[in-house]
Amino acid sequence: MAKKTTIFGLSTTEALLAGGAIAIGYFGIAKPILNKLGITKSSEDRAIEAAAFKDVWNENFWRTGGAGTMLITDAAVKQMVQKIYDYPGWFSDDYLAVKTVIFSLKTQSQVSYLAYKFNQLKGKNLYEYLRNGIGFGAWPGEGLSDAHLTELNKYVLSLPKYKI
Repeated sequence: MAKKTTIFGLSTTEALLAGGAIAIGYFGIAKPILNKLGITKSSEDRAIEAAAFKDVWNENFWRTGGAGTMLITDAAVKQMVQKIYDYPGWFSDDYLAVKTVIFSLKTQSQVSYLAYKFNQLKGKNLYEYLRNGIGFGAWPGEGLSDAHLTELNKYVLSLPKYKI
């Protein structure tokens, strides 16, 4: 008698059915929940991030605005940089501090200038700092959640580029 092919003790048919059920469970149930919680990114979130990262979070975007480009005073930007730099915590991050700073900005050029000054004062890329936190890399929750980053990206993309 021919030996039956098995995968993890299941017949080929049973293994295919189990694999299909797992795929349906993940893509149909788990992934949408993980996207909603901000643990994983949806394709829409990735598209928003790519659009925002291209210009708004670029440390040189503000330079392309020409005369009349709205920036921030040095005193104000130093306070903003420090508030953002202090957002990571050992047990929870202060997203509200970050959101307050970003939502106080009125143009994309101001966001870009903040990113420029953050790099100049702290030696770090602002967006990567928001995404990864202090950068130890060992903590799964380090950095802002994908949902928070998407909220920030949607806001900065809604701003006028250089002037109100």
